[in-house]
This record gives sequence, C-alpha cells and structure tokens, in this order.
Amino acid sequence: MVYTTARLISSSETPLRANRQGTYYEFQYAVPDGRQVVLSEMVTSSGSLYRDGDSVSVLYSPDAPEHGRLWVSRGGAEFLPALGGIALAIVGLWGVIHELLKRRRRRQATARG
Repeated sequence: MVYTTARLISSSETPLRANRQGTYYEFQYAVPDGRQVVLSEMVTSSGSLYRDGDSVSVLYSPDAPEHGRLWVSRGGAEFLPALGGIALAIVGLWGVIHELLKRRRRRQATARG
C-alpha cells in the first residue's frame, strides 16, 4: 500500500431525502507513472469536512491506484478509543493485583499471629 497526497477538486452535499446523508468529495492525486487519478468518496457526517483545494492523505495499492481510499487522520484522535480501552484494562489489572496482594498480606499476618 502507498500513501500519497491528494487535493480536493469538488464536493457536493447529498439531497436531504437521500437514504444516506453526507458529502461526496472528489480528490485528485498523481501516481508514479504520471497519471492523474480522481477518487470519489462519500463521507457521512454533518457539515463539510474539507474545502476545495484542501490536501488529504490517500492510501492506494500500486496494482490498482484508481481504487484509492481516503485516509482520514485527525492528529491521532482516531486512536483515542483504543488507548482508553488499554488504560481501563491496565487500571483494572492494577486493581486485581492490589487486592490479591492485600489478601496475601492479611493471610500472612493471620498465620503469624
């Protein structure tokens, strides 16, 4: 897979009565053989995320560059749910270990005394 930079060349909102609400975007990028490829992508969100001329990252296969995919990065924010889950797991594990150590100390104190 190859990352490249594409430029937004046009966008249009879906009609209000459409089954899926969102914005259709057309991005243009160049591939190594010099061809210009246009990627059409619908993004389902409220409001337009991009303006004409904005640059975005596109991920495509060298074997089929015309089938690229928009690679949306929000400064790492897309990883926050996973990081939150990992943090919760660590806190939970710490709680279990802490409780086991407390019980072990109690048993040792009872055995001594």
